[in-house]
Amino acid sequence: MSNVIDRSNQKHNIEPYRFKILQQQGGVVSFEEDTSQILEPEAEPISPAEAEKVLEDAIEQTPLPPAPEPVQPNPSFIEELLKRTEELSDNLVKLQMKIESQESEFKERLANETAKALEDGKAEGHAQAAAEFDARLKEIEASYVGSFKKLENECVKITEFLDKSEPQLSHTAIDIAKQVIEKELSQNSSQVATSIAKSLISELKDASKIEVKINPQDYEAISKNLAKIPNLIVSEDDAIAKGGVLVLSNIANMDGTIATRFEKIKKILSEYKKSPFARHSLVNMSAIRKNAAEKMQQYHVRASGKSGIDTPVKLLSGGNQQKLIIARELQDHAKVIIASQPTRGLDIGATEFVRQQLTEQRNAGKGVMLISADLEEIMALSDRIAVLFGGKIVGILSREEATVQKIGLLMGGIKEEEAR
Repeated sequence: MSNVIDRSNQKHNIEPYRFKILQQQGGVVSFEEDTSQILEPEAEPISPAEAEKVLEDAIEQTPLPPAPEPVQPNPSFIEELLKRTEELSDNLVKLQMKIESQESEFKERLANETAKALEDGKAEGHAQAAAEFDARLKEIEASYVGSFKKLENECVKITEFLDKSEPQLSHTAIDIAKQVIEKELSQNSSQVATSIAKSLISELKDASKIEVKINPQDYEAISKNLAKIPNLIVSEDDAIAKGGVLVLSNIANMDGTIATRFEKIKKILSEYKKSPFARHSLVNMSAIRKNAAEKMQQYHVRASGKSGIDTPVKLLSGGNQQKLIIARELQDHAKVIIASQPTRGLDIGATEFVRQQLTEQRNAGKGVMLISADLEEIMALSDRIAVLFGGKIVGILSREEATVQKIGLLMGGIKEEEAR
């Protein structure tokens, strides 16, 4: 159908129109064309009002289609629908379970992969950190090794310097101290000698007879200061240096000569400044105490009370002092031993012990020179006997040919040939 209104002449043109009628046959709706109501165009066009009216009349005259009959439900269709619905529901449940199972497996796998990745990351990080640490440690180690080598070289140099200079320093210090004391002795020798004498005499409280030998220049002052001490004899001796004292008694003899004491100090420093007793003038007291305890046990030195190795030597008996001196002098490095009157003033047990020690030193291949006024001791210990007369050796006898008579003749100045 073309346009109803022709805008060029403002008139309506109505063309023939065929209406379709809806009909239901057996539950099926069909469409039919109604050709009975076909509007034929008139010869002349009509106005819009007339056309509208004609249209309304045509609509009113068109019959309405009958109402559709109700559709009867099909039981088999419903059962099939329910069955399909149930299957769909089961499939949905299975699908849901499968999804949940896959989700659980995915979570587990994700957790495993995450843990594995974490462990791998830790291992890789640890390996990397260990490698960096080792590299840094090697750098530090190399630096410290270089520093230690430098320190060791410097220590070697310092040690060599100390080893060379230490004896000189110790002896120089002693010489300086000796010069200071000698200067004091030149001005106040009597006072120094008096002080030394009193100190030594105080250690001989049990002595019944004491003789003090001093230099003639100190005799007058010392004899006055010591006049009140009982059982004391003061005598002059040119061999005693100024400020020195030699004390003789029936218990022990003590040398208070300054020069002698300095020489002893030098010897002690030369012996005990070495390892293990000292290193670079630093005294190792533990090693010294251990050596003292071993020597006291080896030489049967008995200390009074419970003080043991801490007992001052001046508090020991004469026999124990003598054994302690022998223990000090009989060192392993000694090759020649000079023993002058080693058993004087000792009891029988101490005398036998000292003689045994001298014999062991002789058996060890060391040279032992025994100087003694005890003829029995000389003949018991000596392999060869040299007899002095007038400060000279007048004869040397072997043990086999030595007799008391021959030795007595030699001691009287009779030559060896005459004595035989």
